[in-house]
Amino acid sequence: MQFQVDAGDSRPTFFELVATDRLVPSLRAALVYSLRTLAERRPGVTRILDHEAEAFALLMLLVEAHSFATSDGSLAEGLYGLQRRGGRGGRGGRAAVARGGLLRSGDDDGGNGARRSRRIGGKQRLLSVLVLVGLPYAREKLDALYPPGRSSRDEGARDGDDDDARGGRRARGGSSPTPAAPSSSSSASAVSGASVRAGAAAAFVSAYPWIHAGWEAVVFWCWLRYLLKDGTTHDPSLATLRLAVVRASPSEVTARRARVESARASRVNRLSSSPSWMTRVVGPTALRAGHFALDHAQGGLMAAVVGFKLLEWWYGSAEDAVFRDRSHPPPPPPPRTAPHPRARCVVPRDPALCPLCRRRCSQPAVVRTSGWVFCHPCVVDEVRRFGRCPVTLAAAAEGDVVRLFSE
Repeated sequence: MQFQVDAGDSRPTFFELVATDRLVPSLRAALVYSLRTLAERRPGVTRILDHEAEAFALLMLLVEAHSFATSDGSLAEGLYGLQRRGGRGGRGGRAAVARGGLLRSGDDDGGNGARRSRRIGGKQRLLSVLVLVGLPYAREKLDALYPPGRSSRDEGARDGDDDDARGGRRARGGSSPTPAAPSSSSSASAVSGASVRAGAAAAFVSAYPWIHAGWEAVVFWCWLRYLLKDGTTHDPSLATLRLAVVRASPSEVTARRARVESARASRVNRLSSSPSWMTRVVGPTALRAGHFALDHAQGGLMAAVVGFKLLEWWYGSAEDAVFRDRSHPPPPPPPRTAPHPRARCVVPRDPALCPLCRRRCSQPAVVRTSGWVFCHPCVVDEVRRFGRCPVTLAAAAEGDVVRLFSE
């Protein structure tokens, strides 16, 4: 399953490259979502989620290794009909870019002969796999280590837990034996090790933002040169490996497919002519089933990504609709309790004044059964003596008087 763009040259478009770069993160999001859903019924799956980065890196290592073993590009590049070729530097490379692409079918390089001569070798395939898998993994781990103070907070929390545990043991054990004091050499080595770790952490926190910004600037510069047709690649890692991503021609796709089918047919024939009858019966069928799964793996991955995006949109829109229906205006305040005709005090016009002492409430307190606010000493004395609110004459106890505090 491939998505190809019919263009006049082999230079990929901006949208092809962006879609290629975003395929693997989308695939990871779909896999993580599926595993988290499965973990609700199978708690053992959480062990994989605890090591999510390592598990996905191992999976992509196998997938990318198989992709480069059977083609000249990664999984995402093969899905969009792209492949890797040895890049050209200097005047020839700039001239090819100025003519509109890295290669044309009728270019000076000899057409298909130049394409075959510039196919990537085994070392470039291995380095491509390591860069595709190792670079995102290393960056994720560095991003997880960067937040300043995270490690110190974790160590402080662990030290606090250890102190609490030691305190609990001392409280339970009573006269537990006191551990021997550490020697001066061991304490000095521990202090020096802690200072080295602290210095390394401080240096990392100071340097990593600049390293990250420098890398992003290099990526931006490569993209800008590629869009202005002044560069042969959009990725600094590809430029380091002296590679470039080009669009695979239909003839190359057909030739590659013919080579794969020929190799598969030879393997099936070897199994069919095996002296073991079990191998002759089971081997070809199992091999064809494996070939079928590999041929449709890319389509299955794309279907998984599209299905994840559809589920994300479906549940996101449904959640928005639910919260939109629940966004009612706040309820109005309860009606104010009217004073009793035979109240023991006259309510002042200023609500900041206490109805009993006629002064500003320094320690406001409310009577829960009526909702009126008084000075705390005044209303407590009134409730103790008469057992009711002095304004509404509603029954109240001392526990119904609640202090009010303002931040």
